[in-house]
Amino acid sequence: MRLSLLIYGLLLACYCPAQSRSDTGLADIVEVRGEPDLIGTLIGYRYGESVTIVVRNGEVVTIPWDRVGRVTFRQENTSEPIDTENWFTRDTLEVLPGRRWRHQLLVTTGLGNESFGDGFGSFGSVGLIGPGVHYHLLYSRGRLAVGPGAGFEVMNVRRGERLASATALAEYHLGRGRIRPFGRLLAGANLPVGSDSTPMSGRSVGRTVHPSFGLLLAPPRGRWMQLSIDIGYRFSDVRFTGLTANLEELERDIGYQRFTFGLAARF
Repeated sequence: MRLSLLIYGLLLACYCPAQSRSDTGLADIVEVRGEPDLIGTLIGYRYGESVTIVVRNGEVVTIPWDRVGRVTFRQENTSEPIDTENWFTRDTLEVLPGRRWRHQLLVTTGLGNESFGDGFGSFGSVGLIGPGVHYHLLYSRGRLAVGPGAGFEVMNVRRGERLASATALAEYHLGRGRIRPFGRLLAGANLPVGSDSTPMSGRSVGRTVHPSFGLLLAPPRGRWMQLSIDIGYRFSDVRFTGLTANLEELERDIGYQRFTFGLAARF
């Protein structure tokens, strides 16, 4: 009998604090730039647009995105947002919604064909694969992202022809969901880089234009890294003066055209 009473007493002691905590709960906190924090229950979180919270006196307050400094979710027993495509859930913890600048590292693979002749009237073509890596510092506002950057790519592995480039990137997103189609334009100037197999005695600045389209994969539950995949076509005008084995100068003016696949990480 005493053992039963002891067990019931322990269960009752464990239940009462749990019930009190469930009834009372903890509050969500929205830190507003230049104003006091808002404390209450978060009912809306639209990434890139606004945050809506019901404060303790019952007033519903909507804060524009550029005024939100930080959102801290403390309450577990709240309802889910209505628009599941564009709204984040309660599992989104300690996000930093005011961040506009991001780094992007893009890796590309260019595919193309080059015609050749053997000097006896026979002609053919050979497939070319050219890898490249590009970095950009992007500023995002709404559906648009723009920023400067630089890159390095191999245009012809067999001849050792390589390019360094300084480019600007502009990207427009179609939608605000976690999977967003986008169109991207990368354009700028390039400069040939010599190698042991392709010595150069002179070079000129050329032009690079690279339109593409793809999908941006936003992180689950508001985490910090985004991934993107894209396909496109890259046009590069390359001009340089090469040296043959007999140290004779050879002027080269090449218009590279490459079908590209790209994979990028944005953080």
